[in-house]
Amino acid sequence: MSHDVFPILVPPLSYDDVKDVLLGTQVAKIDNDIKYNELRDCLIEKVSCASKSSTKWDTKRKAFLKSVNSLLKTISLPETVSSEELIQLRQELDECKEELLNYEEESQSLREYIKELEKLKDTESVNKAKKKSGLHSTAEEFEELVDEVASFSSRLGSEVFKFVLCEHYGKPYKVNHFEHGDEFSSAARYNYIDIEDGESVNWNNKEMKKLDKLLNKVGSMLEDSEHTEELFEYHEDRYDREPEVDNQAFWELHYKI
Repeated sequence: MSHDVFPILVPPLSYDDVKDVLLGTQVAKIDNDIKYNELRDCLIEKVSCASKSSTKWDTKRKAFLKSVNSLLKTISLPETVSSEELIQLRQELDECKEELLNYEEESQSLREYIKELEKLKDTESVNKAKKKSGLHSTAEEFEELVDEVASFSSRLGSEVFKFVLCEHYGKPYKVNHFEHGDEFSSAARYNYIDIEDGESVNWNNKEMKKLDKLLNKVGSMLEDSEHTEELFEYHEDRYDREPEVDNQAFWELHYKI
């Protein structure tokens, strides 16, 4: 032990706590009255300062000991961490590091997304950039999908579109030829439907195949276990109803029929 050091032991630590590194004779307990005289001798020897009289030293020493005793009562040993707690803390630290890495990756993705947006001029390009960056939410994808389905209304005619939806979902529909005969005839001329021997959808038509695929995709999104809860919660919050793809109320809400 260096003689330039004067170790002072502060309770609740005891000699047993430091016996492996210090000898008892090398350590002065902070509440040991006599040891402070050794401290005075050490200071006079090691520090270049004028020494005070023993009487003045004793007065200051006793005043210090009187004040320090009340402070010592408030000191307690730190809690010991068990091996189980240490393992748990290390696991939490690893999880925090992993989460931090995820945030960094997301931040990098956002920076790249912003750079892409700076180059864009139209909505379609923005949506493509969102998908590319992974920032395209499930709700946004759902809204874009139902909007794409709704766009068929202008091509088919509103009533024919309703008829096609009924055919797709197996719902009853009776054509009012007096009011909508011209609309159905027009759709037949584009081979969207057949009107010979009763009305039926021509699912072999390219446009009808596309519509069929989109409708199936809407249903798949709502049935996908990964997104179902999120989409149902979103739909109920925004539209105050559950998303039932085979319900005309859903069609009226999203497809504007």
